[in-house]
Amino acid sequence: MIMGAHDVSPRAREDGLASSNPKSRMISFRISDKEYEILKALHPHHGARNLSDFARTAMLRHLNSDPASGPVDAAVAATLQPAFEDLAGRVQQMQQDINRLTTMLLSKQMEQKSANAAEAPALEKARAASAS
Repeated sequence: MIMGAHDVSPRAREDGLASSNPKSRMISFRISDKEYEILKALHPHHGARNLSDFARTAMLRHLNSDPASGPVDAAVAATLQPAFEDLAGRVQQMQQDINRLTTMLLSKQMEQKSANAAEAPALEKARAASAS
């Protein structure tokens, strides 16, 4: 069976990885249960029809990638995702804390200015009395 353009993932077509040649060779390798679950979760988000399509496309991308920039390993990216989400949440919390503290500080400064303004006439009267 010869695979047509409709049999190749949209992502593979975009990357020019589609081939009109039949795929007659097979490569087999073992992965851990965790790696399998990661690939299983990721392949639909990358436009792959199935895990084999996803693995083939990733391998070909890796072979065609610029070695200087280096491809991002999907398993590593998936592993780091929760840490980045946690970090983003912490940064957001810190920004909220900074905003709250800034508001409190400005409020205290305004209170101080109001208190100083209220005391100014009394201080002026006391200075005038001591000068005479």
